Amino acid sequence: AVCNSFASLRLNRFLDLFMTEGWKQFKEDTDNITKSINLLSLKDAKELHTAQGQMEILNWILDWENSVKSSYESLQLEDSITEHQDNFE
Repeated sequence: AVCNSFASLRLNRFLDLFMTEGWKQFKEDTDNITKSINLLSLKDAKELHTAQGQMEILNWILDWENSVKSSYESLQLEDSITEHQDNFE
């Protein structure tokens, strides 16, 4: 339960962050950067691998909010199940 409360606190802090205008602007800028990467203009395999790495990181950042929300929902469900199990014991 202590582990879950710590995880819940961390996730709540992230959820608070995601509600800020700064986060929304950061996501918009990150999305624009991702869209600006033109794979057809790359000269060689090294540039392609670099661009792929950049896109992987940028996409991870763009999906981070969804990942945190999913983790939060899973944690809430886990806590709910544990609470119901405790009521039956």
